[in-house]
Amino acid sequence: MAQHRNRIRKKTKVAAYIRVSHEDQVLHGYSLEAQREALIEYAEKHDMEIVDFYVDEGKSARKELKRRTEIFRLMDDIERGDKGIETIIFIKIDRWFRNVADYHYIQRILEKHDVTWLTTQEAYDTTTSDGRMKVNIMLSVAENEADRTSERIKFVNESKIRKGQAITGEQSLPLGLTVETVDGVKRVKLDPDEAQIMLEYINHFKTHGSKRLAMLHCNQKFNVTHSYCVYSQIFKNSLYYGKYRDVDDYCEPLITREEFEELQQLGKRQYKVNPVKRIYKFSGLVRCATCGKSMAGSAPMRPNGPYQHYRCISARLDRQCPNNEIINEKKLEKYLLEHCNTLIENYIVNFETSGNISHDDNNLKKEIEELEDELSRVNYRFQKKRMDYKEYDAECERLENKIDKLKSQRTHTARDTSHLVEFVNSDWQTVYHTLTDENKRALWRSIIKRIQKTGINSYNIEFY
Repeated sequence: MAQHRNRIRKKTKVAAYIRVSHEDQVLHGYSLEAQREALIEYAEKHDMEIVDFYVDEGKSARKELKRRTEIFRLMDDIERGDKGIETIIFIKIDRWFRNVADYHYIQRILEKHDVTWLTTQEAYDTTTSDGRMKVNIMLSVAENEADRTSERIKFVNESKIRKGQAITGEQSLPLGLTVETVDGVKRVKLDPDEAQIMLEYINHFKTHGSKRLAMLHCNQKFNVTHSYCVYSQIFKNSLYYGKYRDVDDYCEPLITREEFEELQQLGKRQYKVNPVKRIYKFSGLVRCATCGKSMAGSAPMRPNGPYQHYRCISARLDRQCPNNEIINEKKLEKYLLEHCNTLIENYIVNFETSGNISHDDNNLKKEIEELEDELSRVNYRFQKKRMDYKEYDAECERLENKIDKLKSQRTHTARDTSHLVEFVNSDWQTVYHTLTDENKRALWRSIIKRIQKTGINSYNIEFY
């Protein structure tokens, strides 16, 4: 058995992170394709399994961290633990960060979840003080270089814009526009096929007055899957009438400026201006039980006042999620007021039970690795068509449940519940009714990490 286990070597599960800004691709040749190929080749040579690619395209490492959406998707996957990510790979450290402060912010998250990183073309050792100092020095150098490069690029781009030359790739242009080489010079032009889609969208919107219906109509007619956000660029991107920054005739227009301004006014009329700044007590906490994305607060007026509730963002905006269920804020609040103490007490009991298990952490880790090896063998058998889908699905569910349970036990052993004990023992329910809505929201956020509805009047609550 031991010899058999040695033959089936467990691959390290890695996340491949790729970042490229447009100036990087031009100056250094760090294209998305080149980085992807380099990471795939490295993973194959070092017995690694890439579980997912995280690609921040057209994003500078010196811009605000919040704009790098893929790096936050990666952090979410690491915190959930469902992909089993052990290491993050990227080609060079300046693909990861060129900002010392942002690097250390993300590094704290990685260390909390025992996730490491490595570069495929450079050597760093963050286990020693000298190694960590080297990282800080290289980040500082990269930060300074990025700032100086940015100034040079800005000067060159301003000159190109005045001459009507393209300074970006077609992947960052709105739908309907593309980059073509005219007389040896790259210029922004209309894409005939995509422009037809946008003109159809505009006509449908003007006729029916609904952005969502216009999106669904165009996707069906042209057999495409563009999201709400892609089409909504027509209401705010001046490139559609040929203007870019301060250059009025920068590119070939799709519509006139007057038509663009008319669309802006029509778009605004769809929404009622609400002067009241509403506080949603569970904003950021309620997640969709189907797709896991955040559920956004809304408050349409009813005869007895505003009806505050939560709906899945993905289902609401572009119908990418089938879950149209609405979570009533008052009912959720009532449920928590009635059951919160019991839920916390049950959580603490589960913690204490799992915390006193007979296995030590090393044994748990070994058990998890053995189960993951078995899961890999099941995947291999299914790929070789040695088992049918029904059997494969049942085996995967059985093994994944075991792995999740063991991982939960490892997590519990390192979690402190003293703040929850203190919360339950306090007279918080009496005080709660004297708080403002903003303070109530702060209270829930201090103890709850995630809320998902599991039934008619039941919820899965994850505590900190």
